[in-house]
Amino acid sequence: MFLALIKKDFLLIRRYIVLLIALNLLVPYMMTMNVAFVGPTGFFITVAATAYMVLIATGAKKLQYPRAASLLCAAPYSRRMIVLSKYVVIFLPYGFSCAAFWAVSLIKPQVGGMSPGMAIMGFLILAVAVGIYMPLQFKLGYEKARYLIMAAYLVLVCGAPMLISTVRASLKEAVASGVLQALSEFLGGAAALLEGTAPAALAAGLLAAGAAALAVSVGASMAIYERVDLG
Repeated sequence: MFLALIKKDFLLIRRYIVLLIALNLLVPYMMTMNVAFVGPTGFFITVAATAYMVLIATGAKKLQYPRAASLLCAAPYSRRMIVLSKYVVIFLPYGFSCAAFWAVSLIKPQVGGMSPGMAIMGFLILAVAVGIYMPLQFKLGYEKARYLIMAAYLVLVCGAPMLISTVRASLKEAVASGVLQALSEFLGGAAALLEGTAPAALAAGLLAAGAAALAVSVGASMAIYERVDLG
């Protein structure tokens, strides 16, 4: 039954599948035109764009068929299963994004390469972002919540290079002045993770943090959706 729910969502957005594949294969090539978007930054933006498209596509179908949720709950599908399937539908394309970025980096090394650390960091970022957004969507509805994701995506795309440059500059200043040592160590560990040189304990810790963020979010979304009046 659970697999049927996942299949249902992918069938609803089947018209976007080709676009999602093209996005993950072509965007990394386009990123090489600007050195600021090469490597982890390009990967994170590609992942953000993929997740954004999946959320928008599934949300649009929800608006198009407003009675679908009521019919699903009338069928032998619990609200908890429906909520969990929404998370799975977001993270399955993330796995494809990792594989596609790795494949493109093999063909075009200028893309910057793909490391397990990048995949773990991408998972953590996506887990936190989706973990915040999904309960809001179940609470506020797609129509209101989509404006939040649009604003967050624009900030990410426009501000990522500037933010990374600022963090790098701050890290250099912190190391030079001897202050903010804890922050420096954290940022240094994150950089080592992206380069694939971080210790396994750090990678496992970040992976566990992402899983914990998802678990909390899924629990919150389930609790919210249990109280929603589907009319």
